[in-house]
Amino acid sequence: KTLLAPEEKFDAVLADLGVSSMQLDVAERGFRFGGALNTPLDMRMDRTQALTARDVVNTWSEMALADILHEYGEERRARHFAARLCTARGERSIETAADLLNALGLPTTWRATKGKNGKATTHPATRTFQAIRIAVNDELASIDAGVPSLMDTLAEGGRLGVISFHSLEDRRVKWIFKQGESEAAKLRKREESAASDGDDGRGRYRVSDAELALMDKGMGL
Repeated sequence: KTLLAPEEKFDAVLADLGVSSMQLDVAERGFRFGGALNTPLDMRMDRTQALTARDVVNTWSEMALADILHEYGEERRARHFAARLCTARGERSIETAADLLNALGLPTTWRATKGKNGKATTHPATRTFQAIRIAVNDELASIDAGVPSLMDTLAEGGRLGVISFHSLEDRRVKWIFKQGESEAAKLRKREESAASDGDDGRGRYRVSDAELALMDKGMGL
């Protein structure tokens, strides 16, 4: 909005909700679960904030951990992993990616293979790391605030496209589209984009699919 004068609007906006690969690839940021595993658990996109992944896994209650693993990671073993984390941290603090993997009882080495669907398999810790990262950075709250703001910048008949990279984001965006402008906006379509690379075998997870949600402002239902 700060790019626009009060009377100015955009005809089209495209938002990409993907995280920064440049940040993910820096080992000391603590996002990775392959390669250098002895770096501190951090996972902050904004390194000026206080909360880190280390804080989450060492201080949050077992119930809170299970909740984020289930909600943010859609991890079927959420309660099991939460219990393991609490047991492990009772013996020693979980400080690194290797500590986290060991606490979960998951391998510290991994090489992706092609699954039956032709897509690369992902490390079994992928959903857990995703959940912790989302919790640390409050990513869904950013979507809740950001997408309506983008909708407000559209001119009459303008189009907003939002590219999401997992089902949590996709559902959130569609819900905002439907709720935020229920009478003046229409969710036009949802498309699968081209697949990108998966887990590259060095713990650098890449999404395998992206979703594009489009909404036209003021087109009616």
